[in-house]
Amino acid sequence: PTSSSTGAVVSVVDERDFGNLLASTKHGGRTLIVDFYADWCGPCRRIAPAVAAIAAATPHVVFAKVNVDTNPNVAQTCGVRAMPTFKAFRDGVEVGEMKGASEPALRAFVNAHAGAPPSANVGG
Repeated sequence: PTSSSTGAVVSVVDERDFGNLLASTKHGGRTLIVDFYADWCGPCRRIAPAVAAIAAATPHVVFAKVNVDTNPNVAQTCGVRAMPTFKAFRDGVEVGEMKGASEPALRAFVNAHAGAPPSANVGG
């Protein structure tokens, strides 16, 4: 039950799981940031703590991680060829992509696609 809580990074277990996550962005207006990684990928392991920290700092954004070795169809469907690759989705559509394990670049990528937190939308 806690895997879908705000500020957490959700592990995608299969294609249906990914489809459900994507569908959840269509009506909620929330951004989904997906970390495509592999266990054998050193840069993926190095950036993982930063992903968790950024997720905790932006609870209005949904963060998910997809292991490309256990979910090759999801990776292929999303056009992922390098790890790590981060993709942003909004309203069920891909709106951005970032490749590499640079924490400053990842923070900028998330900030560019996150949108305002719900409390900041008051009166706007």
